[in-house]
Amino acid sequence: MEELKLLAVGDLHGKSCWQAIDFDKYDRIVFLGDYVDSPDHRGQEILENFNAVIQLKRSSPKKVILILGNHDIHYLHYPKYSCSGFNPVLQVPLTDMYTKNRNLFQVAYQIHNHLFSHAGISLPWYEKFQSFLETASIKKELGDLGSLAEVFNAVEKTRHRDVLHQVGVQRGGAEEYGGMTWADKQELWYHPLEGYHQVVGHTPVPFIEAISYNDETSVTFVDVLGSQKDFYEISFPI
Repeated sequence: MEELKLLAVGDLHGKSCWQAIDFDKYDRIVFLGDYVDSPDHRGQEILENFNAVIQLKRSSPKKVILILGNHDIHYLHYPKYSCSGFNPVLQVPLTDMYTKNRNLFQVAYQIHNHLFSHAGISLPWYEKFQSFLETASIKKELGDLGSLAEVFNAVEKTRHRDVLHQVGVQRGGAEEYGGMTWADKQELWYHPLEGYHQVVGHTPVPFIEAISYNDETSVTFVDVLGSQKDFYEISFPI
């Protein structure tokens, strides 16, 4: 049986460690967002590294998947969705880079029942999101879509994207649960989205950490804090 080999890369925040990856070993490379904002890297380093990620995507558009994180949307949709770490000095060039390359990014990616996003999807937030989707105007605007990831990506391109980027109380926001760029680890830990194996970044962990609830439900956290080489490998039958 043939397999599709995938590598998930956690939050970069200006790091260039991803450039050491042997890309020929994998069929998909999924970057889980937060390419910028760093206390450890100079502005020019951040810009150059982010540009290198963009060029990688342009050279392999189907192989490389670029997910948007909370540190990306506050430049892409400036001045909305601000969060800690925002760099006003880099705002103009970064907003320009994100805007010009908007079609290269998405908020979710899915293979079978494996769902990749920046912060993840909790069941309570998803139930609220489903209610939002049931409104007549939203149904008409989105039309018929396939996978869950396709729905999220379609909403991000509309004026209704706020629902995806809500900040929950665990992260200092006003909502009970955070959206897919802001969900907290505890929200996923106690309320996982049933029927999906999620792979997320956003929450720093000392090592790749997988929480399995049953054969159909799990969450894997891959934002290994300070790591220069710990990425998450997974294979899918094709």
